[in-house]
Amino acid sequence: MQPHIQDKLRTELKAFQAQHGRFPGFEDLMSATTFPYLDAVMRETSRKKAVLREIGRMVNPLLIFDPVPALPNNDLTGCS
Repeated sequence: MQPHIQDKLRTELKAFQAQHGRFPGFEDLMSATTFPYLDAVMRETSRKKAVLREIGRMVNPLLIFDPVPALPNNDLTGCS
């Protein structure tokens, strides 16, 4: 991470500690309004370094779907 970004994050955390007299808790860290710069850094990091870059999908050729037979006169009374 860039040093100037780390410095801004440290400043934001130190300001919180000076104002509240405690270390931030989980709820504080998850709040975008409490730590707006931390929230922006995390969102940008997630955007640039996604955990899953792509999701692979593959068709299973052994999977066969039987057609559903039509019901006479659209009668659903025999279905349970």
